[in-house]
Amino acid sequence: MNQQQAKSSINDHDFVKQDINEHLFSHSYSQADLNNILKALDESVIIAITDKDGTITYVNKKFCEISKYSENELLGQNHRILKSGHHTIEFYLAMWKTISSGNVWRGDIKNKAKDGSYYWVKTVIVPFLDEKGKICNYVAIRTNITKHKETESKLNQSLDFISQIKKFKNLYDNSPDLFRIVNIEGKIIYCNNIYASKLGYSSVADVIGHTIYDHVSEDNYFEIRNSFEAWKKEGNVINRKIMLMKKDGTEFPCLLSANSIYDEHDKLIGSNTIIKDMSDIFKAEKEIEQLKHEKLSILGQMAARLAHDIRNPLSVIKSSISIIEKHYSDNTEEKLQNSFTRMHNSISRISHQIEDVLEFLEIRGLEIQRTEISDILNSVSSVILVPTEIKLTVDRKYIELECDIKKIETVFINLILNAIQAIEKEGRIRISTSEQDGYVIIDVEDTGPGISLNVIDRVFDPLVTTKQTGTGLGLSSCKIIVEQHGGSISLKTNPTVFTVKLPKIVPSNLLESK
Repeated sequence: MNQQQAKSSINDHDFVKQDINEHLFSHSYSQADLNNILKALDESVIIAITDKDGTITYVNKKFCEISKYSENELLGQNHRILKSGHHTIEFYLAMWKTISSGNVWRGDIKNKAKDGSYYWVKTVIVPFLDEKGKICNYVAIRTNITKHKETESKLNQSLDFISQIKKFKNLYDNSPDLFRIVNIEGKIIYCNNIYASKLGYSSVADVIGHTIYDHVSEDNYFEIRNSFEAWKKEGNVINRKIMLMKKDGTEFPCLLSANSIYDEHDKLIGSNTIIKDMSDIFKAEKEIEQLKHEKLSILGQMAARLAHDIRNPLSVIKSSISIIEKHYSDNTEEKLQNSFTRMHNSISRISHQIEDVLEFLEIRGLEIQRTEISDILNSVSSVILVPTEIKLTVDRKYIELECDIKKIETVFINLILNAIQAIEKEGRIRISTSEQDGYVIIDVEDTGPGISLNVIDRVFDPLVTTKQTGTGLGLSSCKIIVEQHGGSISLKTNPTVFTVKLPKIVPSNLLESK
């Protein structure tokens, strides 16, 4: 800015101050009072003066502070230097039309500071006239309303959000599914009406403040804890089976799914949980299962009778063949000796298949005893004849559990025998144990060729086998026994690993149902 411009600016400023002084003098203020008022005005509001063409000729300290520009950077410029892009061209044309007509303009303007930040100012622009009645200056007096605008914006966003929420609130509250919102610590901060009523509470307010552990059965404590931790790690859980507990202590089965809720900074703050009451479906499944058990029980009785009828003549045949074989013991004819071998093998095969069928069809309750998993594995290892070319190693951890010892031994006998038969020549079978969240985990791994992918999904189904001499009931029996205990059995291949997961304490509802 040149000296002439600077002088003009000072003169304009003095002119405006003189004009303001004249207005104030008309109210009989003292000169000291007038100076204080002008000083207060300069210190408290944002002031800018432009000439009749809109060129800035004066800015006060407050103007520089909010715009981040220095006085030298602003003088000689137009207010377009502060344009934020928020307002339309029509907005500025209407403003200019008002003030150029000699009228005062009032409004809120969003400006852009030198550093790229935005700010809002409530603005009054007053045209000043010279002695000929023509506009010579414009004085703009502004106050910073940025915080107010930000608060207003957030309020509007909240109102929009609330408006959207209201559209779905009726659906949320009256859904047949149970909904709850929990924070990162697992405390319930909201739920719908059906959740409260299903759990025996009179209102939603009675539920808020409880934790997720308050509404789950004792036997499902570890399951709900694992689901909660899985949600924190993975962001969601889908269709987890749990038993919810009502206020009066009664329980009902559910499927639980949860997804994450984040704040505006993408920080995890809680989860939205959907719970489906599966009482009717589980009841129907239980009735179907009961019918299956009844049919299997009848079939088991028939099979027992049939087995008795077969065993007796089979024993006679076996004894007779032994007598005949003894009679011809001196006969070295290879063809005859091969016939004896085939007959013995056939009798053994029939006997094995009868035992497999009876084991599969046997329906009896659990005879629970306290034991250690190492004792079961030691007992199983001692009764199985392992070929010399196969190495069996057992990791014997001393982990206590409740189980039907005879049935669990049957499970591991089956798994080890299957592993031995799967290994064609030399190989290794490794049994390892561990514990996790109230469960004993036993892995049976072998170095066999693995299980075909077209069978792996059906390997626990009855009558599915990969062996020519198998009945296809061994692994089905293992699955039934493990699930009787409230556990699970699964399979991975390459290498083949059967994983048995048994609860350390058998759930009481399983014992009562037997």
